[in-house]
Amino acid sequence: MEIKAFFHDDSFTITYVAWDTATRDAVVIDPVLDLNLLTWRLSRVHDDLIAEFVRANSLKVHWILDTHAHADHLSGMADLKERFGAPTAIGKDITKVQLLTAS
Repeated sequence: MEIKAFFHDDSFTITYVAWDTATRDAVVIDPVLDLNLLTWRLSRVHDDLIAEFVRANSLKVHWILDTHAHADHLSGMADLKERFGAPTAIGKDITKVQLLTAS
């Protein structure tokens, strides 16, 4: 197994790509969506880096995972799901957090 870390300067968080070297099967963990706090505009620069790495290494992304609720950044999960056609997952207890933010 190999793991590549991608540090996101703006949020001081890390996205990981982990893959099996024999099969090229991979997962993306805690992807970040870029948010410019001055303009409130979104971009996908960080996700572009992840996607380019995946393509350059001929990886097959099978899952996009968020390990927890991200109060420190926006998740790039939906963007990468669309790019790779991979399912997403997060721990079931996140629904408790979502209920608090929906009220």
